[in-house]
Amino acid sequence: MNYTAGGSETYTILAGQYMNVGIVTIAPEGGGMVTISIHLTGGTIFYYDVADQYHDNNIKIQDYEDPPHGNPKVGKFDYKACVGPTGTSYTMIVPQNNYYGIHLDVAVPL
Repeated sequence: MNYTAGGSETYTILAGQYMNVGIVTIAPEGGGMVTISIHLTGGTIFYYDVADQYHDNNIKIQDYEDPPHGNPKVGKFDYKACVGPTGTSYTMIVPQNNYYGIHLDVAVPL
């Protein structure tokens, strides 16, 4: 996602590259930080492995100054969080930058 500093921007969250499952909003927080708010819709929830309550980070965010080349490397995201079963929203404050890679583990209704 390419973010233009100073304003609030909203992006569509796609699952499997084609299915709209929600929105993410990036907004200035002040002090060189931004708020990233994730809201899933249409019955989509954050996927959660109940057998791995300590390491199941289903939200991963990486900031970049320059456009990234390809997808971020698995396990190399600087900011991670876990939302439990049935969760549909989450907000995280991260450093302001020009680009963000956001990876979400979600479950969509059949």
